Amino acid sequence: MLNKRADKLELLRIAEAVALEKSIDKELIISSMETGIAKAAKSKFGQENEIKVSINRDNGDIELFRKLIEKDNLMILLIRKTLF
Repeated sequence: MLNKRADKLELLRIAEAVALEKSIDKELIISSMETGIAKAAKSKFGQENEIKVSINRDNGDIELFRKLIEKDNLMILLIRKTLF
C-alpha cells in the first residue's frame, strides 16, 4: 500500500536533493515539476485546456486547475483536483 504522505514529502526531498547536487534553486526545480505535470495533464485532457499545477512547498500537495470555457453562454468553470 502506498503511503501518500510519504510520497508527497519524497517529492519535495527529491527537489531539494537535485537542487543541492546541481547547485540550482529549489524553487526552479519545483516550478519545472509543475510545468511537467501540467504538460502531462494537457496531453490527457486536451491541448485546448488551460491547466495550472501548484505544488505546496510545505507538504507536497499537488493541485491541478483546469479552466473550461463555454463560449455560447460565456460561462467559465474552474475545476480543481488535488492529486495524491
